[in-house]
Amino acid sequence: MKHVHFESCASTQTHLKSELGNPGYQDENIVVSTSNQTDGIGRAGNEWLKSTHSLAFSFTLSPNEEMTLTSIEIGILVCEFFKQNFHKNITLKWPNDLMITPNEKCGGIICHLINPKKLVIGIGINLLGQINLDKNYVASSIFTKEDNLLNFEKELPPKIYQYILNNRLGPSEIIKSWEKLCCHQSSSVKIIDRTSNINGIFHGIDEKGCALIEDDGKIKKIISGSLFID
Repeated sequence: MKHVHFESCASTQTHLKSELGNPGYQDENIVVSTSNQTDGIGRAGNEWLKSTHSLAFSFTLSPNEEMTLTSIEIGILVCEFFKQNFHKNITLKWPNDLMITPNEKCGGIICHLINPKKLVIGIGINLLGQINLDKNYVASSIFTKEDNLLNFEKELPPKIYQYILNNRLGPSEIIKSWEKLCCHQSSSVKIIDRTSNINGIFHGIDEKGCALIEDDGKIKKIISGSLFID
């Protein structure tokens, strides 16, 4: 594994994608991290809002055998890492959010396909502090001020990356594990995408990672969108 760390970087994801194949970035497994990401990218091109102390890192990864399950697989493994190493309970919100509670988001995952055998995965995780966005939503964090976070921004990304490399999951494991970690299983939700709004009861994910929503007695498969818990 090759680890490149910057004290400050506009976007680890943009940097890694632009440098792939160049001298120093030809290893099979590369992770880029920064202590201060100044122009982080959220899902659908939104800005990533970071708290006082944050992890910001990107890495190369081969897709899951069911490619559309890759970001869900990564979410599961990140939750397992913090559970095993810090006894911190993180849950998941479809499609790729890391949650402290159903209304408190602490991180997110973005996947970009480089070629059929390689993805660049971007992860942002708030370690400490909160950002109050409105009365219904808080960008929260995993740790409290009592926790020692010395050098976490540099030391944790390669450890999380190695954990992911060592613990890849098959599709059936992903579906079972994700539903156990889901913070809105069997809840009333709304999913908004560019063309439609769907309201209904969330009944898990299918073999492709699509959300299964019960609407008017029928199960609908939703490929993408932003999910809100009613």
